[in-house]
Amino acid sequence: MSVTETLPVQYHQQDTDYYCGAACAQMVLEEMGAGILDQDGLYADNHDNSTIDASIDWATGPDGLEWTLNNRCPPALTESLTLCALTSRTAISRQICWTIHQHQVAPIALVHGWKHWIVVSGYTTSAHPTASSDNSYAIEAFDLKNPWPPTPSLYEPASAPPPPHTAEDGCGTGDDRGMAIEHITYAQWKSTYMTGVPGGELSGAAAAVQHSVLGP
Repeated sequence: MSVTETLPVQYHQQDTDYYCGAACAQMVLEEMGAGILDQDGLYADNHDNSTIDASIDWATGPDGLEWTLNNRCPPALTESLTLCALTSRTAISRQICWTIHQHQVAPIALVHGWKHWIVVSGYTTSAHPTASSDNSYAIEAFDLKNPWPPTPSLYEPASAPPPPHTAEDGCGTGDDRGMAIEHITYAQWKSTYMTGVPGGELSGAAAAVQHSVLGP
């Protein structure tokens, strides 16, 4: 029998075509109790603190996103958010499941090479993990909060309210407002999403490093 666990992450679209990291930070920080923060400020933090592969024009580099989540998280939280660099897609996927189950914080994953950030809000497995290194269960699927496409409000003001986002902003209602949850199989996760970073400092590293996950 399969088990599922899904965190109540409110979905928000990215405000521009390069704000995926900012939108993911917005979603996770809201889940952590920081409120709905402005994507412009989150993008600036992400971008200004991204130092990995300086020759690559990261909109949001992995270390920049790690910095932003730690800098903007509520001060009452005692655990830091860290960039996990593991050695395989299987290992990083199990770390995702463990982070959701044990720490109740949605990881943020780098997918499609270095092109995009998404929030992993839940999983379906044969059993709940008992540790990050638990290999006894099978992963069946993940639930994703994918901030694409950008909110259309900048181009069609009548179709969506402009930022700042709210709980009633229309994000996640379908069509060009984005799908709140994408349920994908584990096979699809490994074949389509975790495709490998094509160059730079992470080139040639294990797929799990290329699809870095942020979580305590």
